[in-house]
Amino acid sequence: MNFGIITLATVGLLTSSLFAPVCEAGYRGYYLTNEMLKTRLMKEGTGFALGIYLNPKLATDGDTGLSELLGIYSGGRLVNGEPNGVNMLLWYVAMSGLARDMARICELDAVAPPMIVGFAKAEMNESFSQALGALCVAWPHGRARTEPALLNFWLALVSFDAPMEEFEVWRDFLMSPTFAAAPAGILVEAAATSALMNPGFLLE
Repeated sequence: MNFGIITLATVGLLTSSLFAPVCEAGYRGYYLTNEMLKTRLMKEGTGFALGIYLNPKLATDGDTGLSELLGIYSGGRLVNGEPNGVNMLLWYVAMSGLARDMARICELDAVAPPMIVGFAKAEMNESFSQALGALCVAWPHGRARTEPALLNFWLALVSFDAPMEEFEVWRDFLMSPTFAAAPAGILVEAAATSALMNPGFLLE
């Protein structure tokens, strides 16, 4: 099986229908989304910069303007907060880059190390480390290919920002024969990208 197209296929499956009912909603914006991910993934006091997957300068105080395309507040309002083809692509590039780093953790070590490898060795918090580690260690066998393991990973990323019906769609696809023999890294990349591209997470 060609696993190279699975992540993109997963995103297409989930977002093509799920964005339709909420098309009038707007993005949360780059900085709020970055802070949400930092809180959910990282230990308190550690750094996190999602923008490094778009441009390394977004990981520092220097900003190339790409964050503006993902939505920033200016003059008391969110600029570029409406979904369009450009910012949708940029969000996909950023989220899939983060998902690939999660997948690399599975590929480098059967037990997730206490850091994500793509940006300043930022340390993962215990909750996310356990949720990711459970998939890295055992997928597609045993306790990893179960609803509780997938639910823990979903909640670690999306929390309750999206309805549980959307978790069920996501879960059913990941439990389908498509991923029955997939390596853990492939599963994690597809799972993380599609969860983070869910409109319940990206939009408010």
